[in-house]
Amino acid sequence: MKHASIAALGVLVCMFAMPGASPAAPAATVISTTQSATTRMVSVTFDLSEPAIVTLGAQTSADGGSTWADIDGYVVHVVGDVNKKLAAGNGYTALWDADLDWPGHPESGEAIRPVVRCWTEDDPPDWFVMSLLDKSRRWYFTDARQIPGGVTNRLYKTDYLVMRRIHARDVVWQMGSDSSEPGRMAGTQDGGETPQHYVKLTHDYYMAVFPGTKGQSVRLFSSSLSTSENPDWFPVNACHHLFLRGYRAASGQPWSYVSGAEDPVAGSNLDKLRAATGLAFDIPTEAQWEFACRAGTATARYDMECDVDDMGWHSGNSGGAIHEVGLKKPNPWGLYDMYGNVTEWCRDYSGGYGTAATPSAAIVDPAGPASHERNYRVKRGGSSRSPAANWFRSARRGYCDQSWTTTPNASDGGGSGSGSDYFSGYRLVIDLPASAASTSAAPGAADAFQTIAIDEAFSEGVNFSTMPSGTVILFH
Repeated sequence: MKHASIAALGVLVCMFAMPGASPAAPAATVISTTQSATTRMVSVTFDLSEPAIVTLGAQTSADGGSTWADIDGYVVHVVGDVNKKLAAGNGYTALWDADLDWPGHPESGEAIRPVVRCWTEDDPPDWFVMSLLDKSRRWYFTDARQIPGGVTNRLYKTDYLVMRRIHARDVVWQMGSDSSEPGRMAGTQDGGETPQHYVKLTHDYYMAVFPGTKGQSVRLFSSSLSTSENPDWFPVNACHHLFLRGYRAASGQPWSYVSGAEDPVAGSNLDKLRAATGLAFDIPTEAQWEFACRAGTATARYDMECDVDDMGWHSGNSGGAIHEVGLKKPNPWGLYDMYGNVTEWCRDYSGGYGTAATPSAAIVDPAGPASHERNYRVKRGGSSRSPAANWFRSARRGYCDQSWTTTPNASDGGGSGSGSDYFSGYRLVIDLPASAASTSAAPGAADAFQTIAIDEAFSEGVNFSTMPSGTVILFH
């Protein structure tokens, strides 16, 4: 089989820029693109004129380069100077084993070009991975399939944090439920889902693909937040709101706390995490949670065709216990356990919704009331003890006293009681700047490339398979 011949095209040299911002300085210039005649490895050498997050994608063309199709999800076996933030410099190299990722393609006559993509930290790729053993080690990906070992590998439930970018900026959507939705909770106060109203969020955010686990919580907060002896890849079951966003000087001292519209209290666990990482970690507002759960849908559940047993753990399939995260199907945006397993705290105080009957009147960045007479906070998603008919709905709301994991008069889907009955968890988000462009991973003026014209199809290779749980993942 002949090896690929190389045909250089013009190079695009600007970064992804924020709307309204002045054009960014040139960021990436591809110096060479080659493919080995023996190993079939594709090598891309490039220069950076300024710091940038760099990812490697690919495109193919069947019409001589007039149109190009993205195949970023096939660019998996990549090593070198890619999927991370790089300083300005010359001679960076990324290697792609195309035979392993895309065996038998492209067809004769097609062309392929690796694409170097540059991103700012304010406007990053769709997938973010951070080591919890060394929080300075971070990686970025444009497609979940590029994450080594697969998202559901147990290392991503313990030693790493995987987050999905939620493209919410300036999207107008309806929050709550209408009168025809089965199982809805009528009313305008605690737990009520009316009135259904329009909402607009002004910024994107990263959201963790799993609710916080025991292993992650030990590495994040030095506490398992659990009353059980479950393994580290199980969700926490005994987390209260004040542990995350509040602060007290010592046990027995009063807590300081804030509304959902304010940053976590200075000295709180989330405030410490922000200081340690330089990232705007928090738990989601109720609107952020529902927007991410819906994943662009307007139906009661985000998948009306899927059996509820395949969507999450509920009172009918859980045996009354919590289970390892990530075992059920994710929602369309790759978020697991949004329904069931453990309830999830939101920032907001519980209370009634505002009125916004038309898109033009959409409520912007709602964060709940300024206070609640009983200090009830919103909890979402239900738990392993929740009936799926009522709780497996994107609009379903729960509430609980912020200082408890459950209370006898709470309505959070976790049941009442103490100890192992708590079923109270959390899910992390990172707020991105309101000025960040809600771009997709699609190529644009930010890309730098050269084209490899393929004379024959790639040699047959080995399909990439997800590593078994516990396999050591070697990030470059």
